Amino acid sequence: MRLGPGDEERAAAVLLHPAVVDRLFDDSDVPTRDEIRGVLSDESFYVLMPAEGAILIASPLVYASLVVHQAAVPQIRGKAVVQAGRLAVRWMFDNVGSCQKLVGMIPDYNPPAIAAAKRVGFAIEGCITGAVLRGGKLHDLVVLGLSRGEV
Repeated sequence: MRLGPGDEERAAAVLLHPAVVDRLFDDSDVPTRDEIRGVLSDESFYVLMPAEGAILIASPLVYASLVVHQAAVPQIRGKAVVQAGRLAVRWMFDNVGSCQKLVGMIPDYNPPAIAAAKRVGFAIEGCITGAVLRGGKLHDLVVLGLSRGEV
């Protein structure tokens, strides 16, 4: 299901969940409710809730590529979050005609998210060093990709 204006509380329940904030955001990047409302109102963003408690947000990166971020509350991590990720990926490729590639960037301090992305079908394509500040320390972003033909 695609979320939009009026779904702020559903989105905030996932994105602002303490366990999600701890794994997903760096020291300066936790969104406010107003920022969540802005993303849900911006038609260039795709905010999907493929399962209750999971969110995939995709936004234009360059040309025919979208950058994606997935968040899930602890109750659905594991197999359920992989199934939700696969549903969201299929939705993106089926409903966004110009989308040829999905790119994810996951901090290296979140190995479970990297493993889940790989189980969805993403492959590691590179690394952006020292890109995330967490606990006063710089961490790398692992870059993963999935092309339309690989689904």
